[in-house]
Amino acid sequence: QIATVSPWHVDFIKAINPHTHLIYNGFDPAQFYPQNISSDIFQIVYIGKIYKFQSMHLLEQAIQQLNLPNLQLALHTPDHQLIAIHEVGDELRQSSIAIVLTNPNAKGIMTTKFFEALGCEKPVLCIPSDNGELAQTIRKTNAGLASSDINEIKAFILEKYQEWKQNGYTRQNVIGKEQFSRQEQAKQFEQLFLQCISEWKK
Repeated sequence: QIATVSPWHVDFIKAINPHTHLIYNGFDPAQFYPQNISSDIFQIVYIGKIYKFQSMHLLEQAIQQLNLPNLQLALHTPDHQLIAIHEVGDELRQSSIAIVLTNPNAKGIMTTKFFEALGCEKPVLCIPSDNGELAQTIRKTNAGLASSDINEIKAFILEKYQEWKQNGYTRQNVIGKEQFSRQEQAKQFEQLFLQCISEWKK
């Protein structure tokens, strides 16, 4: 039995081993939960490593063109302002938009950073769109926007900026996030183990 983290990987591996199962990376609900925290700064946050196949270009271009007051881009990478794992939830809750970086050529990557922002119910801006499963999941869960279009990106930032100006914080009305909880994944692993034991006894 094999477990993997995205439908693309399931389809790919099933050609070799039909006993392949999907269990998403997901989020820990004990750490990644929503909380409305007012802030004087509209903070767009990115947490994690930036790989060579990823780019901030679209975001930087959008921010420059919008030129909004009190907007701050906070990068927490291994090279700049790295934060501890136990601080990630708090940083997301204090943010206004959570950035997820991907690439249309990166197949089947369902990054944990997306699920963590989903758990905190923070608006996700995925750039550029992977035109695949991550973008589809963002749409299905109403988690935010996956786009490679500068005008769409600017409109999304402006919409969340107006929400922040009105409320002092942002909160995304996500749908069905419970299916991506680590508690749900633990049940899936338990079922898989029980299935393995049952088949072994045969």
